[in-house]
Amino acid sequence: MQEVYDDAKGGRRRECRADGCPDHAGDAHRGGNRLTRPVEIAATGGGVLLLAYHYSGSTPDLDSIIRSSEDAGAELSLVVDEVASDYGFGPRWLNESVGNKVPAARILGTVDRRETFGKNLTVGYVSEEFLLASKCQAARDKDIPQVTYLLRSTGMTDASVIIRATMKHFPEKNNPVDCEHIEAFIDECLWGVRGW
Repeated sequence: MQEVYDDAKGGRRRECRADGCPDHAGDAHRGGNRLTRPVEIAATGGGVLLLAYHYSGSTPDLDSIIRSSEDAGAELSLVVDEVASDYGFGPRWLNESVGNKVPAARILGTVDRRETFGKNLTVGYVSEEFLLASKCQAARDKDIPQVTYLLRSTGMTDASVIIRATMKHFPEKNNPVDCEHIEAFIDECLWGVRGW
């Protein structure tokens, strides 16, 4: 089932849920076969939790870094628009703005699994540790269910280990103000894991 919600601009769009997500593998194979040149996507964020780590929540987009030639990028845009139209996703469901917040090299360096779809599409998924670190450094209330899931999935329950992992991937957050905020967020998430 897909969740439908009103977006900030008054339109309606669908959100992909794990229990009713489109046949991403089938769609990806069809899209990969339509591409005449190679395209690599490094995926991060909540979409990776759904696609690669069996999370049962939902997300409105797939945060991505895309590497392709200009011609392949134009082909990919057509495939992305088709998927948005077919499933009622927002026009920016394949969200490249993550590269404005986190250096692309950092994301690309944490990809630890890859899948090839069709003849020309490769999707890489960032590691669970990087996903956890990125969610912890953002420290947003909306990410608590995802972080709690990742903590359970990875077995990480020691706050100091989680903080070290976060600082490893996001050294710019290693300052007293950010650390205090991140520690409070991690404590709240651990509370959910431990069931206190």
